[in-house]
Amino acid sequence: PDIDIVNVTTGQHKPLSSFRGKLVCVDFWATWCEYCQETIQKLDHARAQNRDHWNDRVTVVPIALDEEPESVVRHLKQRGWNHLDHYWAGPWTAYPLDTAAACAFGLDSTPRSFLIGPDGRILWQGHPLAKVSGMDLIERIRETLKVPSKAG
Repeated sequence: PDIDIVNVTTGQHKPLSSFRGKLVCVDFWATWCEYCQETIQKLDHARAQNRDHWNDRVTVVPIALDEEPESVVRHLKQRGWNHLDHYWAGPWTAYPLDTAAACAFGLDSTPRSFLIGPDGRILWQGHPLAKVSGMDLIERIRETLKVPSKAG
């Protein structure tokens, strides 16, 4: 789905489709979700370690489901997670999973991650820490990068 997300630092709106052409790792999370913290820490660390290798090939798009973007900025600063651009899903009405972004992706819980191919198709979705077929999210990104993309 092409959703509108807001950069928590700059306040600029951006369509998810603007990342098309790269492998996109979308991770829905929240500052108050204890299970989300390890994922964001791992993604931040992986981005720092793979900056050169991932630069033109992978974009990690963490999307926070918090009530306001300012709480996300404070949370990231407190933990020193500064290797990724973070985004906000937008306002919610009754609870965090009713944002337009969460509804578009059919979220029923957090954390939840999606790997989206350069063509915009979802290649994988699931819990980012789950070892499905022996791979967690970071290993899945690395494995996907090994597969040459098909032209056409």
